[in-house]
Amino acid sequence: MENYLWVIPFAPLAGAVINGLIALLYSHREQGPSEKMVAFIGCLFPLVSVAAALLAFRQLLGMDEAHRLIEQTLFPW
Repeated sequence: MENYLWVIPFAPLAGAVINGLIALLYSHREQGPSEKMVAFIGCLFPLVSVAAALLAFRQLLGMDEAHRLIEQTLFPW
């Protein structure tokens, strides 16, 4: 169930990268991208991160107090 923990730090980063790519695509055009689209992407990805954090918090609340720990190893050092 902890396979979604990587979403917490990387969702806002993905939103910033997508908005940056959109800015690059529209950089040579006279009119830029839609402000609504950029704002939607800029708000959606942090909200996804918050939702994942709330899911992790909900999972922690369901655990015994002595075992309240969630960790996920993305890769070994």
